[in-house]
Amino acid sequence: MILIETVGVGQDEVEVCRLAHTTVVVVVPGLGDDIQAIKAGILEVADLFAVNKSDREGADRTVRDLRSMLELNHVLGKDVGGHEIAIVKCVASRDEGVAEVWSAVAAHYRFLESGPGLLQRETLRAKNELVESFRERLLKVALDKLAQNGAHLDDLALRIATRQTDPYSVATKPPGCSLLRCRS
Repeated sequence: MILIETVGVGQDEVEVCRLAHTTVVVVVPGLGDDIQAIKAGILEVADLFAVNKSDREGADRTVRDLRSMLELNHVLGKDVGGHEIAIVKCVASRDEGVAEVWSAVAAHYRFLESGPGLLQRETLRAKNELVESFRERLLKVALDKLAQNGAHLDDLALRIATRQTDPYSVATKPPGCSLLRCRS
């Protein structure tokens, strides 16, 4: 088992769901995490919620708010595969509810294994890796082609910044290139 902890709920951190079999979103009562969840779109990517520090005031309200938001976003709080999105209260610093969180993670993985969900997630991960590999290779080819034609990325960026050209024109017809072919 591999655990990946992100630093927050920004767009980059939500991308982790493309890699993970199970995405656990940890929220804390009283910190406005419910509003952050809506803003970042994590309701759509969470396979389960852990309400940590549930000994604090407002933990029950946080659970209720999450349930309400899930019911609005999903069919009765189920993910796209039909698995119920669990909300588990815990106090990690005292090891309270941690076993229940792990149990919910295991239950979600068993659900994935029992149907097409695991293969779907593995296929999506493979697709994302393939697309990223294509991006890296195509970018390298494009930058190499620019360099072969005497263009440099910094110079092009300066021309774009000074409004002498735009990124779309450069991408479709790099300097030194005619419509039919580039200089050798």
